[in-house]
Amino acid sequence: MMKREIYLLLTMGLLINFICFSCLSIDDEYMSEDSGNIEEEVEEEEPGNVVDSFMWSNVIDPDLLRQRRSLDIRYPQILGDIVVYSVFEQEGFVAFNRFTGEELWDNRGQFNDNSIFNPILHDGIMYYVNGSGVRAFEMATGTVVYNTTDFIENQFLNADFGIYKDKIYVHADDFNSTPPIFDEWRVNRIDAINSSEWLRFNRVIPSQNNGKKRSYDAPTFYVDANGDDNMIYTAHESGDQFLTGTIAIISYNLTADSIKWVKQDFRPIGGIGRAPTLDGDRIYSVWEVGAPVMKDGQSSYADFMVYEDKFIVFGRSEQILCLDKMTGAELWTRESGTYTPDPTFIPNIGTRANTVNIYNGRAYYINNNGLITSISLSTGYVGPSYKLPIWIELPEYDVRLFEKRFRLHMTVSEDGIIYVDDGFRFLAFEVP
Repeated sequence: MMKREIYLLLTMGLLINFICFSCLSIDDEYMSEDSGNIEEEVEEEEPGNVVDSFMWSNVIDPDLLRQRRSLDIRYPQILGDIVVYSVFEQEGFVAFNRFTGEELWDNRGQFNDNSIFNPILHDGIMYYVNGSGVRAFEMATGTVVYNTTDFIENQFLNADFGIYKDKIYVHADDFNSTPPIFDEWRVNRIDAINSSEWLRFNRVIPSQNNGKKRSYDAPTFYVDANGDDNMIYTAHESGDQFLTGTIAIISYNLTADSIKWVKQDFRPIGGIGRAPTLDGDRIYSVWEVGAPVMKDGQSSYADFMVYEDKFIVFGRSEQILCLDKMTGAELWTRESGTYTPDPTFIPNIGTRANTVNIYNGRAYYINNNGLITSISLSTGYVGPSYKLPIWIELPEYDVRLFEKRFRLHMTVSEDGIIYVDDGFRFLAFEVP
């Protein structure tokens, strides 16, 4: 078995301790939730129970369906009785009544960029940021609120951003290393996005920073003991190549407009994958440390979470690692699948939203084989996985699809309904 490393950052106040965990072996076993005994996992040639009964299903695009062309659907978002899907390649979103499947609105084609990543819902408005600007629409109606292009020459807005106290924080850097070369944070009031009132702070210029550029991940916000607003984010300083320089965790005091502390000199191989998570007075962060980290040579993790007394990392290659959140001691590891996926299927690449959902103490997610699976967060018991029928008959479109895999993103509602897609249809069904 290959050596695997997961890095965990724990902080209490201003004291920061860096802990490295190395696990030298991984078992292909799981614990029975009923008996508590360790049982040998049974390898299946085609695992998974078939999901063939849906609350509703709607075709994404009838014309493309007839051509057997799938679409990239992302980030199902829920607000009350509404579920909204992002149609990545068609520059917009579609909303349905989440119980009946009735289409409520469709604003596809109304945004001038199809780079839809990591949306944030705030006061009934969905925001997302892409290369050239901030986009937003009303969840209830689909009405476009902002479709703004940034006004600074040759600056690229990163898709990872944050909203805090009715202000939006975005990170800008130079595009394709073309002058002017600098990285900085920008902040503006939510109600003034279209204005030129953006404030800029923490600018980094490589010529004044040992020749290093800086890339940021999404910020996490908190109020410190003095009542000051603070923003914590991960940063990767590098030269011309991504795998150089250092990784840093930075706490910026927004009230004082100055850096509060920096923890750096972490091993830079790999990169940053997700914003830090605050739990009490501790910060938890995970980043990739280079392949082979998990069993099949793919690098690092797809998602992580703090749940009760545990810190759980979901690997891209079907491994799950559970640590004691206070001590870092390994509690259990699991593999949720044992057969090799179809090489033509694009695996779940570790998106930052909707990768893992919690419902009734179980984590639900789409694994690398395109199956929905779940695991008990208390015992590590891996439950059954679920797939689509091999053949899907859609006679009204004169189509018979061979599609048994779910796509990248899913959302589980609080009342136990899974919202997902198969590339051809929007789907909703109750948690099995």
